[in-house]
Amino acid sequence: MNGSKQRLAFGMSVPGWRAWAGLVLAPLVWGIHHQLGSNMSYAACHRDPDAVALIAGIIALVVIAAAGWLGWLSWKSAGGLETEEADSLEVFIPLLSVMAATLFALTIFVQLLADLILPPCFG
Repeated sequence: MNGSKQRLAFGMSVPGWRAWAGLVLAPLVWGIHHQLGSNMSYAACHRDPDAVALIAGIIALVVIAAAGWLGWLSWKSAGGLETEEADSLEVFIPLLSVMAATLFALTIFVQLLADLILPPCFG
C-alpha cells in the first residue's frame, strides 16, 4: 500500500487516484463517445460513419478498460476480499470504480453493435 495515504478523522484512509479512475474516466469517455456518435450520425448521414464510429468506440473501450484495470489493481492492493471492513473506503471506492467502468464499457459496446447492425441514417 502507498504510505502517503490521507487519513480521515474517523480512521479510514482515502484511496489514491487509481481507485477513482473508473468513476471519473468511464462516464467522461462514455459522454464524449456518445456525443461524437450522435454528431456523426446527424452530420454524416450521406456518408458511411461506421469506420469512424468503430474506431472511436474501440478507443473508448480501451480507455475504460484501462481505468477499470487501475481500479481493480487498487482494490487488490487494498486487500480485496480478504478485508473484514465492508465499509472501508480503500476497498469500496476501487470496487465501485471497477463496476462503473464495466457498466459504461457495456453501454459503449451496445452502441458499437448498433452502429454495426443498423444502417446509416436509420429512423
